[in-house]
Amino acid sequence: KKHIIIYTADIHGSEKLYKSLFSISLQENVNSIIIGGDIFPKSSTNNLINMQKEFIKTKLIPMFKKFKKENPSVNGYLMMGNDDFKINMPFLEAGEKKGCFKLLDMKVHKLNNQFNVCGYSHVPPLPFLMKDWQKYDTKDTKELSNNCDKKFHELITCKDKERKRLKKEYLLLLSKLGYTHNIHYYTIEGILSVEKNDKTTIEDDLKILVKKTNPKKTIFVIHSPPWNTKLDRVYPDGAHIGSKAVREFIEKEQPLLTLHGHAHESFEISGQFKEDIGKTISINPGSEYDKDKLNVVIFDVYNLKYMKHVKIEG
Repeated sequence: KKHIIIYTADIHGSEKLYKSLFSISLQENVNSIIIGGDIFPKSSTNNLINMQKEFIKTKLIPMFKKFKKENPSVNGYLMMGNDDFKINMPFLEAGEKKGCFKLLDMKVHKLNNQFNVCGYSHVPPLPFLMKDWQKYDTKDTKELSNNCDKKFHELITCKDKERKRLKKEYLLLLSKLGYTHNIHYYTIEGILSVEKNDKTTIEDDLKILVKKTNPKKTIFVIHSPPWNTKLDRVYPDGAHIGSKAVREFIEKEQPLLTLHGHAHESFEISGQFKEDIGKTISINPGSEYDKDKLNVVIFDVYNLKYMKHVKIEG
C-alpha cells in the first residue's frame, strides 16, 4: 500500500511556487497535495482584499482546474491562513464546488479508505495586522490574551511620545503569555474583513474537530505549529510563537500526523522540519516564498519513518 503526499504552506500567492508544486507533484507521483494556509498574495496595499479575490478567481482556481483535469487521480486539499481574508471564502468555496480542490478548515475528508485529513486555520493572538483568523488560545490564557490584544491596539494607534511606555507594557503582557516577539512599528489598526463573534478558543475548536474523526487515522493540518518546539521559532531572536492549545491537543490525542506552517523561519533556525511529540510526528517545512523557493515535505502515509524535505527554486 502507498499513498504519497506532498505538503507545503505559506506560498502567499506565488504563481511560480504553485507551478513548481504541481511540477514536483507529478515527478513524485503523489496521490495528494496538501497546502496548510497562507495561500493568497501578501502585500501592504490597501486593496489587498480585492487582490486576493482576483487571485482566487483568475489564478488559483484555473491552475487547480487545469491540473485536476490533466491528473484526475490527484486530490488537492487547502485552507486559508492568518494572512488570507476570510471575506473571500465564498470565492474559494466556488472552486471547491467545481471539484478543483477540497477545503480543510474544520472539515474532515477521506484521504483514502484507511485515512482521513482535516484542517484548522486559526492562530493565537500575536502582533499580526490581519485578525480574521486570530483566536484566543486556551481558556486559561483568554483574559490575558484579551488584555494583550487591547494593549497591542493601543500601541499601533498611539502617539510617538507614548510608544516607549506602551511597548514596555505590551512586552510584559507577552512575556506573561510565554512569548517574546519583535514588535514592528505598525501605524494602522489590525485589519478585520468579517464581523467577529468568537465564542470559542482554539482549544475548544480542536476538541470539536477531533470528535469528527479517529485521530489515530487522521492527518491534522493546523496552520499554527505547536508551542515551544523546533517548528514555531521566528526571527530575530528565535522566539516561539506557536499555540499552546495545539501542543496540548497533540500530547493528549496523539494523532497520526500533524502538518503546520505559519513560522516561516523555523526550519532555517532549528534545522529541523519535524518533531516527535509522543507518538505523533509534527511537521513544518518552513517557507522561503519571498526568495522564490518552495519548501515541501514528501512522504508515504503508510510509512512515516521515511520523509524528505525538498527546496525547489521557483
